[in-house]
Amino acid sequence: MTCFTQADKSVLVQAFMDKMKPLVDNMGAKNFLGGADPCIADFILFEMVEFAQKASDNAVFGTYPTM
Repeated sequence: MTCFTQADKSVLVQAFMDKMKPLVDNMGAKNFLGGADPCIADFILFEMVEFAQKASDNAVFGTYPTM
């Protein structure tokens, strides 16, 4: 069963937070996924973070302030 089919939204939020850690670690101090300039993946990531921010009651930036 995937996290999207759970009745408890905390399962979805925890799955997102767990999967974001390697990405955040890889980005380091870069502003965008590809380095200095945005690419299409940056816009997709932005939408995912906005969704997770709403679902987690604004916990994403508390956990990953460099996001």
